[in-house]
Amino acid sequence: MAVDVNTLTLGEKKKFEEMTGRTLVDLAQNPGALGGPEAVAVLIWLFERRHNPDYPLVEAENFTEQAAIDYLGWSAPEPDEDSEAGKEEGSPKKPQTRKRSS
Repeated sequence: MAVDVNTLTLGEKKKFEEMTGRTLVDLAQNPGALGGPEAVAVLIWLFERRHNPDYPLVEAENFTEQAAIDYLGWSAPEPDEDSEAGKEEGSPKKPQTRKRSS
């Protein structure tokens, strides 16, 4: 399921801001501003409440990171090229090239 934050009502946006201390305008300008799992859980909770007003926040908090990415229709973040994450142990680092100053 892909969600569109542009379809949130003013009341839902207000609730998001009250619960996370962040605005969706910040999110639109900087997708990385969504922050941690709390904000993601609140977003899932808001969309789930449309179909089930009794949907508890704790259910959204029980999503794994991958399940939340899938639910929201986002793509998983790409590993940072300079990061060691995801590299095989013992694999050589990409050599850095430097320009010689004249």
